Amino acid sequence: MRGLLQTCTGLSDYFLPIREISRIDIISENAEKTEMAISDIDYNINESLLFVTANDLSPMAKAGRVWALFDTEILGALAICGIHKPEIKWRQDSEYMVTSCKAIGPNKKCVLLGDNEGGLYLFQEKKACERLEVNMTSVIFMHTSTDRVFVVGLDTLKVLDANTLKVIGGGKLNQRLNDKDIKSSVYDEFGKKLFLATAKQVFIFDVTEPQPKFVDSFDPIASGILQMTFYKGNLFIIQADGKAVGVWKLHQTTRLKIEKMADFVLPEESDIKGEGITCAQYHSIHRMLVGGTTAGKLVFWDASDGSILSVITAYDCSVTCLKIAEESGYLFTGSSKGKVKTFKFSSGLKSEEIEPVD
Repeated sequence: MRGLLQTCTGLSDYFLPIREISRIDIISENAEKTEMAISDIDYNINESLLFVTANDLSPMAKAGRVWALFDTEILGALAICGIHKPEIKWRQDSEYMVTSCKAIGPNKKCVLLGDNEGGLYLFQEKKACERLEVNMTSVIFMHTSTDRVFVVGLDTLKVLDANTLKVIGGGKLNQRLNDKDIKSSVYDEFGKKLFLATAKQVFIFDVTEPQPKFVDSFDPIASGILQMTFYKGNLFIIQADGKAVGVWKLHQTTRLKIEKMADFVLPEESDIKGEGITCAQYHSIHRMLVGGTTAGKLVFWDASDGSILSVITAYDCSVTCLKIAEESGYLFTGSSKGKVKTFKFSSGLKSEEIEPVD
């Protein structure tokens, strides 16, 4: 094993693979009573910027836009923050649930923002917000390549030219989905395949051409699918009950072959507390899977055998999203209470070097 895994062969109090370097609260002063959960994070390392979206999770917010007519509290927000300096540089509130954000452009200074009403917006420095015409009822995920942007809705996939941001392909997926909503999506790092998942089924599309082409589908988990992450032929799928992450190997021969490889599970004591996995991402340099839980923990698994390397408490509430920036060694995480923390991967910190949880 390479990198951090050379320092540890199992779970250890002395193996803490990250250290916290900053934290910030995204909730605005005029929305103190809302339950703002972080929904997505993207970054610009060169400019030391984080792009963060958050949503109001209070019960009344489920009424969506109707509720916004009777109350001044926001339902969603986009915040641009410093990575090292815990301050909000710019913020845009929304009357809709903000679902995803993606930094785009040569210098990643432009931001695409999607909401649950099908709105797709372009934010540029010192320019007015621009709404893009994509004709969707919702925007829940976005993926980018060098020349295209993939926008995923509950039942729709649209392909945009990365330079003009005009729609060049895609459409409704009703025939494939059979009235099922898309719950998760992931784009492979080679720019060849896009994986879309409903609660029980994964659909694989070839996206080498402007118009996506259906390749195959399979039913991986009886308990349902919560989220997916992908790396070099390995598809990591979090079970809907949050108890495990299954790993499937995709063999591209004359026909796509899908083989179950392993399971990554939570420590036994987590089951007692009803804890579940909420999000996960693979770290290729250190060959580990990093996951967040409903109890605010970050779990680090050895990708070779599924064993747990370390468990760190990051929040006193649920971890709602995480993003690994491998090229710079950062781990960005968000919580259900609107807090964002930035960690740096390191090699063997002692427990007292990790700052206490709020």
